Amino acid sequence: MGTSDSKHAQPLPAALSIAERADLEHRTISFAGFATAVHVLTAGSPFERSEFVTVYEKSVEKADTRQFLKDLAHGLQFYRPATAKPSPDPQYTPSDRFVDYLLFTISSSHSTTDVFANSSSPPTSQQPPPLSAFSSFFATSPHLHTLFTLLFTGTFFPSNPLPGSHPSLSPPASALLSREDIFLLNESIPSETRLGAWKGLFSSDRDGGSWTVFTNRVEEAGATVLVVRDKRGNVFGGFAGSEWAVRPKFYGDASSFLFSLQPTMQIYRASGINANYQYFNHGMHTLPNGIGFGGQLDYFGLWIDSSFERGHSRGDPRSTTYDNPRLSGSAEFEVDFVEAWLIKPKEVDDRLVDDRKKGSILGNTEAEALLEMGGKTMVSKGYREPVREEEG
Repeated sequence: MGTSDSKHAQPLPAALSIAERADLEHRTISFAGFATAVHVLTAGSPFERSEFVTVYEKSVEKADTRQFLKDLAHGLQFYRPATAKPSPDPQYTPSDRFVDYLLFTISSSHSTTDVFANSSSPPTSQQPPPLSAFSSFFATSPHLHTLFTLLFTGTFFPSNPLPGSHPSLSPPASALLSREDIFLLNESIPSETRLGAWKGLFSSDRDGGSWTVFTNRVEEAGATVLVVRDKRGNVFGGFAGSEWAVRPKFYGDASSFLFSLQPTMQIYRASGINANYQYFNHGMHTLPNGIGFGGQLDYFGLWIDSSFERGHSRGDPRSTTYDNPRLSGSAEFEVDFVEAWLIKPKEVDDRLVDDRKKGSILGNTEAEALLEMGGKTMVSKGYREPVREEEG
């Protein structure tokens, strides 16, 4: 590309107009105009970037919103952990399901509903907004903002820190989650929960189909992502904002959500109808034993029972808590593969842990039995102060 000197950077529309004319004339552009355009492409406002989209629409044959989103999604070739060596993946091609999801989010936002609208309509049935409306739908879609910046920052400044960095995984790969899946989930998790690292707690290929191993790994660990594949090939799951704790009833908070990844991608956030966010139980005779999200007992939005072989997803037409449809291939499904990832460890007060270690033997079954065998009656047994749940 040729350059010519200029004392002042051109305003963006002028710079783009120069670039457009230059392509037809001498294929040259001033350095200042080029620098201005690069700045806007990597850090510009929605309005400034909309000028680029106008040029794109004029320059690309048969350009439409879907094609633009597919081109923009190529920004994921630069999506990598912050600690990874800058190395784009030229083999990456956006999948149709990812482009469909992006199209759905902007179609929903353009129709004045929330960008993460819980709609039962398939993405392809939504009427996409025209490219001329870019500045309005771009402003309401954080995914597009991140992809835009990834694409152009990765292109012009590949060594710079990139936005929306891929979390580092340990182990470094997932059997169920693609680059696009990780991007969608990580961008959907509350920012205060994203610490930049996901720790693999459980994986069927490593840990088999053991419910006991699974519960030992996830119980009280912290905020987690649970991913399931059923025998029909559907991939889905949930993000639990609170740690998994054995309780006789639902608990949790509205940061939790359900999701589908295969055959379609969608996020299902809390509807506000009830607070049945999470449920976890095992070893009980009178209550369901298993792990679940949303709905009600025996009619969950997502449920895996303690056999670790079967589950269900009730959503005909919708499950109340997350307003989700059925996630699995059929309402009752067979579990094929499970992964659990720790997103944010539970915060533990070390002083409380130490106090418990040095405190009463109540709860230590072996010690209690030995004392009672020796004639020492446990008069306080059964009168332990109940654990108080945190308010809010």
